[in-house]
Amino acid sequence: MNMAAFPVSTPCHGCINGMGCSNNGFCASNPDMFYASYCGLPHQSSMAFPPSCPTAPLSYDYASWYPILCQHYGGLGFLPQLPVGPFPYESFYCGPYLQHQYQGQWKGKNRKSKNKRHQNVECAQLLMEKSCSPLESAITLIKANPDATLFSIDGLIVEVATADDGALHFIQGRIQVGSEQERRLVLTAALMSFGMLWRDYRGSRMLQELLTSDSPEIKKELIVAFHKEGPLNLSLHKHGCRVIQTAITSIDDRDLTELISKFRGHVLALIHDPNGNHVVQRIIEAVSDHAKSAKAKEDDQLASDLTDQLQFMIDDVIEHVESLSIHSYGCRVVQRALEFCAEEQKNAVLSAILSCREKLMKDKYGNYVLQQTIVTGEESTRDVILSSITKRSGEESLLSLSKHKYASNVVEKLIQYGSSRQRETIVNELLNTREKSNVCIAIDMAKDNIANYVIKTAIECARADQKKQIMEELSRNLIELAKYPQATYIFNKEFTSVK
Repeated sequence: MNMAAFPVSTPCHGCINGMGCSNNGFCASNPDMFYASYCGLPHQSSMAFPPSCPTAPLSYDYASWYPILCQHYGGLGFLPQLPVGPFPYESFYCGPYLQHQYQGQWKGKNRKSKNKRHQNVECAQLLMEKSCSPLESAITLIKANPDATLFSIDGLIVEVATADDGALHFIQGRIQVGSEQERRLVLTAALMSFGMLWRDYRGSRMLQELLTSDSPEIKKELIVAFHKEGPLNLSLHKHGCRVIQTAITSIDDRDLTELISKFRGHVLALIHDPNGNHVVQRIIEAVSDHAKSAKAKEDDQLASDLTDQLQFMIDDVIEHVESLSIHSYGCRVVQRALEFCAEEQKNAVLSAILSCREKLMKDKYGNYVLQQTIVTGEESTRDVILSSITKRSGEESLLSLSKHKYASNVVEKLIQYGSSRQRETIVNELLNTREKSNVCIAIDMAKDNIANYVIKTAIECARADQKKQIMEELSRNLIELAKYPQATYIFNKEFTSVK
């Protein structure tokens, strides 16, 4: 039948009667004409082509395409308003994805067929076989259309963000560079599904992106949602803890102090948790940085207030410093307190650590706390640790600690960060002669798989005259030391340069 024989402006009887497109979209009187309803809603004849929901008479060349597209894309606002009039099927806009995946297959499958009506029917069957959900359609759109915005997926933002990494990156990008209206669109969707999002890997990342935006209003609304869910619950969750950490570093001082007050009485539970300990570390870092920044601006009152807000956490750390220092998570929190806390709080933690230093020195995790103590402490603090190394029971205390897997790390750190006087004390101990073997401690240490690292560190950090003394002592025992690969390495690295 000749398509041009029928005027394209002839309306569908169903639309004239306000009943919507009847007979599956085909005109009852002219079966070769098709009138598609964009979203399936009934249309009056006076609403021929509303922009948001166009109704267009289509030649039968479109009959197999358009109802399928309406079914999958309807209501999402993906398709542009269709032109009026019969067009060849090649010009029909169905999006890059469908054009490539479906139209190409249709042409290849029916290349020899001369019956266009048959071609369209087969194309409709192909589309039905490969029909996709609105979510899949939304993901396809944002991947295929570089100009897509968040308005294109309104109503499916949460589903898109949690379904696909590429789609999540699109949403994160639009939060960064999109309009304020787009960010509010994401916020509205996020608040409606907040309880699900912070528990989801991709959803938590979307929340983090919102928290790093430049809008204070968005941050405050998210903080309100945090308090409703319970900051402690988020902090103990593997994904929620990351959202809380981002909030801690992004919100203002007032919101921060209100947030950390919710953890009062739960500090130890957080520290011993694989997720919660990261939140405590971040709080110590953030509050201390805010306090130092306020002090730099000569706002001593704000700096004091922030430090006071952190005190309940520091008190719990000091009270349980020994047990925390030998805990895999607790040792991290103690180290952050030494690194970031105000001077008064740091000195209180240092004093508590030194009271149990001998136990910590040989502990798998405690040795890291002592190393941080050496790095951040004063010279008087290092003197206390030095006395534990050089003046413990027996003249071989330095040798035994240097041979220990964990204590040797403390000895090396003291050599590296100690004062010239403290370093000289250790070198003198290395050169002391043992009564039983009539050789100095350094010889036995050079033979040991662990203690030889202490010798190497001492040679690297000592003054030139001290380095020469150590190498001369090793040279006198060269024949014996040559039997030990680790001792030979010391000579290969240092002896030539000394000579």
